[in-house]
Amino acid sequence: MQAYTNAVSDQLIVSVLPNQTVFQVWNKEGNLKWTASQDTQELPADLQNAIFSTNKLVHIGNAMTLAPLDAQNLQDYYNINHASVADLAHLPTDEFNVVFAKDSSTQSLSKQLVGTEEHIDIELIYQHFKDKYSTDAIFFYCLENQLTLLAWKDGQFHLANRFPADNLDELFYYVMLVVEQLDLSVTTLHFECIAATVEFTQYAELFQNYLAPLIRHSTSNTIEEDSTQYLVAHFAAQCVL
Repeated sequence: MQAYTNAVSDQLIVSVLPNQTVFQVWNKEGNLKWTASQDTQELPADLQNAIFSTNKLVHIGNAMTLAPLDAQNLQDYYNINHASVADLAHLPTDEFNVVFAKDSSTQSLSKQLVGTEEHIDIELIYQHFKDKYSTDAIFFYCLENQLTLLAWKDGQFHLANRFPADNLDELFYYVMLVVEQLDLSVTTLHFECIAATVEFTQYAELFQNYLAPLIRHSTSNTIEEDSTQYLVAHFAAQCVL
């Protein structure tokens, strides 16, 4: 993209993924104006002195667990599945809290932004698909050998989790495990993922004899990069616009 020209009505959305940070600037009409990705969380030079109407930071891929909205000690819920961490945060939905470990390196980035609104991918996916389908559904993506998966049964939310997936066999195992454990319909399942072209082709072939056809999540804006990392960041940005 060309060099960024600031307008105070622009919105900055920063998606912090494992090993990558994606910066996106959207104009007031909701169109992508400028983007950059890098392996550090320092603001790109083009954005150093810019002023934005909103600054939004999205955590993607963090270790997390779900807890009731009225839970008193969120650390206890987190420690059931993960080792204790010093910087624990939570973000609520209308049904549950997403309790997650904040990446310490995001603290520096947060200090560079004013009035930052924070989100996490699990919260955004849940809100995006809430009340959207009355059928059984699975939505997933895989980043840095980690599968993020959410599942609904009869339109009701049932599961959000991350699983290790070093290869296609492990991805297949965990998806089918969720289908089995929740007794999801294999024929009427709404089965959707975010994936780059090559990965989507592999996933579709992997499940074609076992589940309903896999759908590739599409975005409403033309984007330049066909990578799962960037597509997930783009999805997150559209959720918070």
